[in-house]
Amino acid sequence: MTPTPDPAHALPGATARPDGRTITVEVHLVHVVDATTVTIVDEFAPFDPTRAPVDAIPPSLLEHTGHGLGIWMMTDMADELCDERVGERNRLSATARHR
Repeated sequence: MTPTPDPAHALPGATARPDGRTITVEVHLVHVVDATTVTIVDEFAPFDPTRAPVDAIPPSLLEHTGHGLGIWMMTDMADELCDERVGERNRLSATARHR
């Protein structure tokens, strides 16, 4: 099953589930000699940003009015991007190798 993108991921104030429970978001940062990995774990609806469409980037970012810049930045800057669903949680890891 391929989850469909949930617009709540990009909207401010999306901090509760439909059932009213608070959503937990964890951010982990690991830095080693040649790479840095950021892992984000959340309880939002299933969402795989590695499969989401990326908006075309205009010549000037000031002209950009749509969503999708966060996904574009991740795919552009990360050397490795991995998404998985673990139980009721999304786990996204982005690794950038130091050059």
